[in-house]
Amino acid sequence: MTFLGLPIMPDHPVGPFGGVNPRDVWIIAIVLASVSFLGYAAVTNFGARRGLLLAAAAGALASSTAVTIANARHAAAGEGSPRLLAAGVAVASVIMFLRVAAIVAALKPGLLMLVAPTLVAVSLVAAGFAVIWVYWPKTDTGSHQSVDFRNPFDFWSVLGFAFFLALIVMLGRAVGETFGATGALAGAIFVGIADIDAITVSMARLTPEILSTSDAAVAILGAVASNTVSKIAIGALIGRGPFAVEIAAMALLCLLVGAVALWLTFVFAA
Repeated sequence: MTFLGLPIMPDHPVGPFGGVNPRDVWIIAIVLASVSFLGYAAVTNFGARRGLLLAAAAGALASSTAVTIANARHAAAGEGSPRLLAAGVAVASVIMFLRVAAIVAALKPGLLMLVAPTLVAVSLVAAGFAVIWVYWPKTDTGSHQSVDFRNPFDFWSVLGFAFFLALIVMLGRAVGETFGATGALAGAIFVGIADIDAITVSMARLTPEILSTSDAAVAILGAVASNTVSKIAIGALIGRGPFAVEIAAMALLCLLVGAVALWLTFVFAA
């Protein structure tokens, strides 16, 4: 996929509102497949518990959505403990929250004071869930030793998810272009389902010439919130069962705590 397919993939947008770039879709597919294989290799070499958590942390540096999809597929196939797989998603979420804060700090430090309190708060919530699911109560420790990932490269499934995420990005662009400044937040929410980094970078660069600092902060955190909600959908539609319940509990508490933290931040900032 990387050395044969990527060099010959067309590198121009196809379709309206900026279209979908086939090369970008292929890169998303490579990321999804790589995260899945990373989990397979980590579990094989480090055991289920350490392997899944290490793979989730490393994979989240590229995409926490990819980690969620991979773990949901494993949960649906009965490949490992649903609670441990959910812990991997929680770890990936922590990395994603901190990655957004790091990008903001690098590009627009003045914006950090509005987004950091919320990102730190939700990071602590997700980290708490990860610790609880891994260490207490130990109701399924036996399954930690019996994880068997049968196919880390389900090609057509990976490619289908890649096309779906690319279409989400295109839809977000369409909303943003159609509704102007008001659509920036809506576009960020749509694109955030698939790509947090792009939204964070673009919103930071639009501040303060086009967007106010507060509007940019809300757009970035709105994208983070939509990505968190997408994890609930992925858990319910792909992972199902106990995995979906665990992911929904973590995501909903993150959203609640994040909303309170954002409100307090704006109250004190004002």
